[in-house]
Amino acid sequence: MTFTSQAGRGAGARAPRSRRQERESRLRVDLRPHEHPPASDTSAEVEDFLVARLRELSLAEKLAMVRRLNRGLVRLTLAGVRARYPSADARELALRAAALRLPRDVMVRAFGWDPDVEGL
Repeated sequence: MTFTSQAGRGAGARAPRSRRQERESRLRVDLRPHEHPPASDTSAEVEDFLVARLRELSLAEKLAMVRRLNRGLVRLTLAGVRARYPSADARELALRAAALRLPRDVMVRAFGWDPDVEGL
């Protein structure tokens, strides 16, 4: 679909997007959780309180929170891998855990580990 002029598009029509724009739109993170309806198990008052508290945090506090959450996620991932492969050594556990977060081609190029062959 190509357009030759703005006038030929009509009201409300959008310009075609490049592949880069398409990719970037898929990677965009929603930074406005307060604009979404609250979870079905959370009252509006609690949601408002949480959003207000998060707004009060400094950037350093928010970053620290994200780092703690990420470390917890890594620990949970490793615990899950350890439960599935109890006899695996530390290197194998680390590789299997990394394979859950990294694309296959990165695992093969960086570590010589193919999750399709070794399994997750």
